[in-house]
Amino acid sequence: MTEEREEGALVGTLPGGVRARRTKGPESQPWITEYELTGNRVSGRVQVLPYYDEPVVERDWSRSGRPIQRKWEFLPSAFSITYGGKPSWHGDGQGSLVVNGVALDGGLVWRPGSVDTESFRVCRPNQHGGVEEAPAGARDTTRTVVRDLVELHRQNAVLVQEKAVEFARYQRSRRLAALDQEHREVSTLLRELMGRNAELVQRHALMSDDACFAAALPKGDPR
Repeated sequence: MTEEREEGALVGTLPGGVRARRTKGPESQPWITEYELTGNRVSGRVQVLPYYDEPVVERDWSRSGRPIQRKWEFLPSAFSITYGGKPSWHGDGQGSLVVNGVALDGGLVWRPGSVDTESFRVCRPNQHGGVEEAPAGARDTTRTVVRDLVELHRQNAVLVQEKAVEFARYQRSRRLAALDQEHREVSTLLRELMGRNAELVQRHALMSDDACFAAALPKGDPR
C-alpha cells in the first residue's frame, strides 16, 4: 500500500488496484475520516471513526446492584468502520460501498491486533427493511478492501492521533457524566463495605478474644 499526491488530494493504492481517495468528511463531525474507493467492481465511500475500546471486565448481576466495572481509555484505541448505508448496526458513520454490484449496509468495530477482524460479517439490505449476509464473493472482497483500507489509514499516525483527539473532545462531557455517575455508585458501595467491615471486625474480636468470648456467653439459669 502506498500514499501519494494526486491533484492536491491524498490518495492511497490498495492491493488489487483499488484507489482510496481521502475526501472531506462532515464539517460538524471532524473526527470522521472518509474515503472514496474506486476500482474493479469496487466503488463508494467508507467512513472511519475513532472508537473507545472499553469492554466490561466484571459485572455483578445480584440485586445489590454492584456498579459495572469497565476498562477505560483516555484516547480511543479502536476504529468504527462503516462501509454501507445508514447502518442498521450501532455505528455512527455512513457509507455507500458497492462491491461486485452489491450495495452494502453495515460496518464493524476494528480492534488492531484482534483476530476478530479477519472474518467480520458483511451485510446488504434485504426486502424487509433489515439486513442479510452478502454473497460470498462480495463478502470476501469487502473483507480484503476494508482490511487494506484500515492498514492504509493507520499508516498516517498523525491523522489517527488528530482524529482521536477530536473524538475525545466531542465525547468529553458525556464521558465525564458517566464517570460522575460511576463515582457516586462506587462511593455508595464503599460506604456499605466500610460498615460491613466494621461489623466483621467486631465479630472477629468477639470470637477470637477469650475474655470477650467469655463475657458474651449467657450467665446463670436461662429461666
